[in-house]
Amino acid sequence: MEILRDIKYEDVVFIDIETTRCVNQFDPDTDLGRSWSYKMKYIKGNESSFEFNTPGEAFVHKAALYAEFAKVICVTVGRYDPKTDQMKFKSYYIEQDLAVEYKMSNRDEKELLSKFCMDLEAVCARNKNTRLCGFSIVGFDIPFLAKRCIVNDILVPEILDIAHLKPWEVTVLDLHTIWKGTSFYGASLPNVCVALGLPFSKTEMSGSETSEEFYSGNINRIVKYCESDVTDVINVFRKMKGETVLIKSDSLKEGTPEWTEVVARLHSGFDLDLKKICNEYVVGANELVALKAIAEESSKTRRWENVK
Repeated sequence: MEILRDIKYEDVVFIDIETTRCVNQFDPDTDLGRSWSYKMKYIKGNESSFEFNTPGEAFVHKAALYAEFAKVICVTVGRYDPKTDQMKFKSYYIEQDLAVEYKMSNRDEKELLSKFCMDLEAVCARNKNTRLCGFSIVGFDIPFLAKRCIVNDILVPEILDIAHLKPWEVTVLDLHTIWKGTSFYGASLPNVCVALGLPFSKTEMSGSETSEEFYSGNINRIVKYCESDVTDVINVFRKMKGETVLIKSDSLKEGTPEWTEVVARLHSGFDLDLKKICNEYVVGANELVALKAIAEESSKTRRWENVK
């Protein structure tokens, strides 16, 4: 597509966020509860598909969508490293032990957002052409992050501060808008991935499950889900540019057929630098350590065989 043709990967930060309702249990007798009940009257009057009978039921299923009643629990960014010709991922998230007993405190979210904003501003300072890319991020991710920054007394990074801009001044690459173009109908990220023949990653969980997963202590599952979304965005971006898919949406995990294949490649002395493997799969930190150990062992074995 023309709009993406001349975009350089080193100028793009791919991004996705995951959110949760700010408290696990709804209490109608608190300021938060009364505020949500007031909000629900507005939602119910403006959404014909609204199917919840009580404020509490609606809060459980809908609160995570609104920055006034939710928190950011994970931000994943993907960047292209021209030195290694690889995509690199980094996730900012609330730690596992904090998720289980998470209360109405901004401290942990503030730490997450502070680290993310600091790194984002550093990237923008090094490269003035930096642009954000994601799916529906102009309407959700970016304003959500900006609002939660304000709530947590964090200065909103300039690249996220787009509310005052005219539509033609916004430099964000929102693939939802680009895919929709001038058509009447939009599409979800899974819809676009399937249409483009890309791996369908949203099989283990969906965005509507993040609150339940978070309060059950499954933050690692949420991080994996968020990272898979960023992977999907990168793949769609490449397809729209007329390029081949750089990486698969499947994470490389021990015990899978893909893992067995990769280990066999390493034992045979193929791709010992792991470069091609990291381009083909999303490789987690633990898996990367294991693969490096296998590669080193394979390299030592081959050297010993050459000596013999």
